[in-house]
Amino acid sequence: MDMEGFDRVDIELVDRDYFVTSERETAEENAVLFVNAFRRLGIDFADIEIENPCTGCPRKEHRIALGRISVEEAGNFGESIHNALDELEELRVLRKTLAAGTGIQSEQG
Repeated sequence: MDMEGFDRVDIELVDRDYFVTSERETAEENAVLFVNAFRRLGIDFADIEIENPCTGCPRKEHRIALGRISVEEAGNFGESIHNALDELEELRVLRKTLAAGTGIQSEQG
């Protein structure tokens, strides 16, 4: 290819950050927070992904797509969430009971 007649343009080379926007970084941070919260409950969305903003449609923000889960997974996930919420409710009741001065007294030693 003959490049005669073209002036060389000195520009800096790009790296990964060239493609990463603050909106994408925010989406990644929130997705990590979301995934880790569910993993603490024993729930893992294997097909989760971050979708880029839609070009040519009204949606201009990143989206976190959970993917598809089976009927069995939905049941297991629901059970895990209910068990965690039941345990949390028990702790709330215990805290109220202890705050009211009734119930189990801690041993002083």
